Amino acid sequence: MAPESLLARLRRNRGANAAIEFALLLPVVISIFGSIIDISLFVTRAHVIQRVSRDSARVASATLEGGTTHTGVGITTAARDQAIVALAQARLPCSAGCTVTTEWRTVSGTRVIFVSIRYPYHALMGLLPLLPHEVRADFTMMTQQQS
Repeated sequence: MAPESLLARLRRNRGANAAIEFALLLPVVISIFGSIIDISLFVTRAHVIQRVSRDSARVASATLEGGTTHTGVGITTAARDQAIVALAQARLPCSAGCTVTTEWRTVSGTRVIFVSIRYPYHALMGLLPLLPHEVRADFTMMTQQQS
């Protein structure tokens, strides 16, 4: 009897083939799923932070409508406080690396409230180096009451 070749034995042993294919493809599948998770977490966080900046500007505008002084101090404080509270409610507390900037500006003769939020993002898997390390949101809202 002629000795059986390695190739012939591997053809017969399909279980071993499946195990080898699984071992080779597992890292690729894990990388794909990890990347999907990282992207979805980033997009979700960006959406939340954009919404918080918009709502903070709306609160500042409502504060102005409520008769707050025209210096803008109460307006910017109301916007900043609203942003910090809303971030905490969304389970994104504003801690190290998080910045909330609020300004009451005049743009082309119109008074506007500007809210800017910068929040650090740390990828869960870290497989996509192209994702930014910071989520940014800027929102500008024109106020109804003009000085």
